[in-house]
Amino acid sequence: MHGESHGAQIRNLSGGAAIDAFADDGGLLSGIHISTIGIQLEGGTEKSEGVITLRNVQHSLVEDCRVLAAGEQRGGINAAVALFGCEGVRVMHCRLAGTSIGVLLDNGGEDLLVEGNDIDAQAEQQSGLIGVAVAELTGRARVLNNNITGYVRGVTVNNQPLGAPFSTASHSEVVGNRIALGRMQSDQDAIAIESNCTFGTVSENQITLAAEDCIGIVARGVGSLVERNRIESLEEFEQQIGVLVGEDAEVFSGGITVAQNWIRGCAGGVVADDVAGIRIDSNDISGDGGGVEVAISVSESSLVSIENNTVVTCSAAVFTSQCEDVQISSNQIRDDAAAIACERCVRVDITNNQVSDCSHGGIFLFLCIARGALIGNRLNNVGARGASIFASSIMCLFHLGECHIESNEVLNTGVGRDEVINPQRTVGIGALFVLEARVESNLVSYSDLLTRVRLLEDRA
Repeated sequence: MHGESHGAQIRNLSGGAAIDAFADDGGLLSGIHISTIGIQLEGGTEKSEGVITLRNVQHSLVEDCRVLAAGEQRGGINAAVALFGCEGVRVMHCRLAGTSIGVLLDNGGEDLLVEGNDIDAQAEQQSGLIGVAVAELTGRARVLNNNITGYVRGVTVNNQPLGAPFSTASHSEVVGNRIALGRMQSDQDAIAIESNCTFGTVSENQITLAAEDCIGIVARGVGSLVERNRIESLEEFEQQIGVLVGEDAEVFSGGITVAQNWIRGCAGGVVADDVAGIRIDSNDISGDGGGVEVAISVSESSLVSIENNTVVTCSAAVFTSQCEDVQISSNQIRDDAAAIACERCVRVDITNNQVSDCSHGGIFLFLCIARGALIGNRLNNVGARGASIFASSIMCLFHLGECHIESNEVLNTGVGRDEVINPQRTVGIGALFVLEARVESNLVSYSDLLTRVRLLEDRA
């Protein structure tokens, strides 16, 4: 059979779906094309379904449709578009407004595409739940180039969209979306993009965080890639995290790459916890100068690589805790409070970093074990406002192993770029309570030898 009704307008007052496509015998349908339909919903759906619902449908298309839910009835609505057990179905260029979930993909299915849609919760008091929910699928889904505003969670790749993190939709992609998290009135954590699948990709998204305690991107699983995203927090809000990796003991996370992201104004730029193998590379992270801001923080992880990042105006640029096999290399760090700190880590290499204008110290190792190598770093104007050990450029304390400090260039310790001079004694390179120390071939000096007062007994 074949039927057409282009440009139809539907006013739905019932408790069911306005359009429900399925086979009476439970078989597969193919070649369904739903286009240019306008639906105004004034009665919430009573079941877990969508205003437009496709069940066991393959190789079909929903495009250029408009779904608008009346504001006073919004609480009972599940999804504007719902695909259950579908394969090869596309949802494209639709305008979906006022529903608690924009697009729901569930009950199996694979190779689904959600592209170019405008999804808006239109909620002034109560936010919508999820813009695009990729739930229990057997294969990948692609969420591309959508505008999503007003939801507690923009895109979720998780078998239980608001439940425990686990997804069977491997190789799913979330690319090129524009997501704005607003001022939320919800008990759920506000997250722009949550990806819990294996080999997932989160790339080239633009995310605006305009609420307290919200997160830009959450990535868990194996082999995930988070790259080239732009994440910005508004200045009046604090406690946001740009990218969160791992942090769930029930889900194994490993082999994750966070690269080439642009992050501004978040209390935590990139935060990783309990990850086996993480690479944080070539990110541009800066704070807004207000509150405590840590650009990169990694804890209880192994095989950690932090390389080629640019960090500006944060309270701490790089912090690692209880990690194994840590490499921190070739980062550019400037105008921060403290540059690099590692505590209770095993086997640490800190090499070829450029650190300048950090007011409360340069590179620190605390309570580390096995070999700690600090080689080829360049530090200038560090420790101008620090006290005690934080008036040092390089300091290693209580190290149970070999501390190898070689070929570092340390200039103007205790002197700021703005000619602020620390009145306390400063130390260029220090190693205290270390099992074995090797300090060789370092340059420790001042641009102006008369800058520091000799009575302070500074130590190179």
